[in-house]
Amino acid sequence: DGSYAEKNLSAHGEFSSTDSIRPMHFSVDGNLPLDLAFASVQHRFPDDVMNLKILSNDIPLALFDPFIPRFENISGTAICSLAIGGTTLQPDYQGTIKIRDGLFQYEDNKLWYTFAGTLFGEKKKMRLAEFTLTNSSSDRKDGIASLDGYFTLRGITIDSLNVNARGQLLVLKSTVRQTKGAYGNLFCSTDTSGI
Repeated sequence: DGSYAEKNLSAHGEFSSTDSIRPMHFSVDGNLPLDLAFASVQHRFPDDVMNLKILSNDIPLALFDPFIPRFENISGTAICSLAIGGTTLQPDYQGTIKIRDGLFQYEDNKLWYTFAGTLFGEKKKMRLAEFTLTNSSSDRKDGIASLDGYFTLRGITIDSLNVNARGQLLVLKSTVRQTKGAYGNLFCSTDTSGI
């Protein structure tokens, strides 16, 4: 249920699947600045105060695929307990998102990666904890990197990224030739201080 007035959507919604193998529950509660005018508008999401609470178990990561450029065919699940305040352009986050069985193909090198870990909302930042990124076993069985650091969002896109990687990953493969730029096998490895 919900209401809409003066460019502000107030809503409470719940979704539960009946899948007996992996049941999913998702709920969102709060308000979101949103201009639903039928005419063309400069900002569909006005920079105004929002207050959202999102809870889920096993929400499909594929739902976020359209909003994350350069990462294709995203799959996996997330358990979410997150409160989002601030404004649409300067959001504040509190809570956690735990990612399981993540998988994506990176657009620039066409390689597949798996990922897992937890994101902690810390006001303007989303901090990575116990985050791992691995090559698919068909590309490189020992390709694994631990990631820590944070990113910030502006609206729903990544605004800044400050991440440290430790480990080794295949980042170019000779069988994947791009129309421009480098190609060939390129394997990156770090010492314990990371990059």
